[in-house]
Amino acid sequence: MSDRDEVAALFARGRATLSNGDVAAARVLLRRAAEQNDPQALVALGETYDPAVLKRIGVTRFNPDLAQAREWYRRAADLGSAAAAMRLDQLSNICKHDEERLTRLRATRERDEVVRFEYELNCERLRPQVVRLRESISAEGERGDRVARQQSQAEQPRPTADAEMQKPEREAVVRSAPSPMPREQICKHDEERLTRLRATLERDEVVRFEYELSCERLRPQVVRLRESLGAN
Repeated sequence: MSDRDEVAALFARGRATLSNGDVAAARVLLRRAAEQNDPQALVALGETYDPAVLKRIGVTRFNPDLAQAREWYRRAADLGSAAAAMRLDQLSNICKHDEERLTRLRATRERDEVVRFEYELNCERLRPQVVRLRESISAEGERGDRVARQQSQAEQPRPTADAEMQKPEREAVVRSAPSPMPREQICKHDEERLTRLRATLERDEVVRFEYELSCERLRPQVVRLRESLGAN
């Protein structure tokens, strides 16, 4: 088999492997072809790191890498590939678009929109900023809830004589009602859920768990798990 035939075979196998979602194997095959300075193989290898391409084919378990994608596209463009030049322009626009969206979210500070943006983010160098924005909004929400509770308690009217007479009855009802779940039990429940998610690696469920998390000391672990799954 000639070198050209071998490159063509590696390229075809690599593209087929990528379409099946096996990014790691596709990178190995396409890198071997790209080492022969084949423009098509260089572009295809760049696509295995391109966030837009990975999102389009539904790959969520591999983090994109803009620097790697840009490098392989640049090498292909140097060999005259028009497709590679177009991809380089698209990569430049990815970060620009995400930066503009982040600026808007910093102004609106809508937590649900920030969580959605974190899930859809393509420009990975912005992820630390998005995480800090989400965490700051969450902290503000918790402070606002505490202030609202304090104001509500301050505005409650003082009990009347009739209310004082009924107080023993209310206390009896309160004693019979189930007590709130202790903090240790809340954290134990969240730890069990985190263990299940580490086994299933379902990214949508991890994002939902991060949003619903009650045990704050587990949040860094949940964030690392989501980031390891790739945030598309």
